Amino acid sequence: MPATASVGFLGLGSMGKGMATNLQKFLSSEGEAKSFQPFLSVWNRSEARLKPLVDIGAKSASVEAIARHCDVVFAMVFDDAAVRSMFQQYLKASPSAGSIFIDCATVHPDLTKEHAALAKQHGVQYLGCPVFGRPDAAMAKQLLVASAGDPAACAKVRPLLEAMGRGIIDVGHRPELGHALKLCGNFWITSVVELIAESMTLSDASGVPREVFTNLITNMYPGSFVGGYMKRMGQNDPEVFKITPENPGFAVEGAIKDTGLISQLGKQHGVNMAVADLVNQHMRDVKQQGYGEMGELVLLLRRQAGVMPGAP
Repeated sequence: MPATASVGFLGLGSMGKGMATNLQKFLSSEGEAKSFQPFLSVWNRSEARLKPLVDIGAKSASVEAIARHCDVVFAMVFDDAAVRSMFQQYLKASPSAGSIFIDCATVHPDLTKEHAALAKQHGVQYLGCPVFGRPDAAMAKQLLVASAGDPAACAKVRPLLEAMGRGIIDVGHRPELGHALKLCGNFWITSVVELIAESMTLSDASGVPREVFTNLITNMYPGSFVGGYMKRMGQNDPEVFKITPENPGFAVEGAIKDTGLISQLGKQHGVNMAVADLVNQHMRDVKQQGYGEMGELVLLLRRQAGVMPGAP
């Protein structure tokens, strides 16, 4: 990697937008980013999402141009298929030997392992650096960033990872372990939402005032994301869960995808994933009922239990 490396970012969706914004701010800051060029090269399928980044100094470019000219390339796309397609385009453009490709998406570790081996054949380092946090955390530079792969490559890009979050979790030298950690972490998060939905519905059905139950749980887990979910899931209005730029959430499509990968990984290693399977089925039920956010499971369970105001 040259003394002053160029950086690219592929995918400006709900998460990528905030991550790329903070990277551009870091790169353009005086005195902080001496090892990197002062602008981020960005690509997104929908060109409308490029403008806010270009307005703060980033430069729009094609996938091929980013692959050819950027020494470090981040990718933040939706699923395994999108990552595979993106990486194939990247390699087809013949990136320079010594380039670093950083996968930040939530994907199966086997895909990461496959890509790392393929990258090595092309003289490219492949890192698994998925992130923990919602879109608002991405914009506020409050993500937790996993870092997995070649130690020297991880060290080179560490300032960039630090620019996107509040902390880095070093997972080891195998890139796929970063994505294994991500699935284990998302299993915990989705399972907690399932627990909140079931226990809150049981509390309602048993006659315990909802505010009393909410107070109990938020005091048991102070300062964690649990309080935010308790507050939202303690309401009956579906509008509270509507995903907007001002009110980002965990889309049910993403929850279905992630819990499916979690179950697949567990079965692959002989681990009974009964909870993941249940959450996956419940997320499918939520989607079938027309809901769009993971936390709306509580609305579905309330209706089924007959404790939802206005429910038949």
